[in-house]
Order: sequence, then C-alpha cells, then structure tokens
Amino acid sequence: MIMLGRNAQVGMSLRFVNYIPEQVRFAGTDTPEHLNTNDVYIIDEVKRGDWYTKIRLKGDDLWYNSVHFRIT
Repeated sequence: MIMLGRNAQVGMSLRFVNYIPEQVRFAGTDTPEHLNTNDVYIIDEVKRGDWYTKIRLKGDDLWYNSVHFRIT
C-alpha cells in the first residue's frame, strides 16, 4: 500500500483509508466521514503546506488531508 502524502498530483486515483480527528484538525481540513473505503476517487486540486498536503476530489467541494488516502 502506497500512502498518498506529498506525492499528490491532479488526476491520481485514490482509495480512502480512514482518518484520525487530530490529523483533520492539524491540517485544517474537512472531515472525510462520508467517504467510502471501497470507492475510487480522483484528485481535482492539490494545496501543499510545509507540514501537510490538502486535496480536493472530483465532484466534491471539500478539502481533505492527503494522509487519509492511498494510491490505487
């Protein structure tokens, strides 16, 4: 399993793994509680900070911490 992290690029296919509330708060991202671990998601936009990377998925206006995903 390859975790996403700073490798995030627009157009990549991902699977949601899970999330830890502290990681959501640290990065100031939205809670991914509605995402499903069986679905494949595509990155629509990426924002890199010094300590975290935020991603937005196609068809979703929310921002998520990249550590909650793995590359498919």
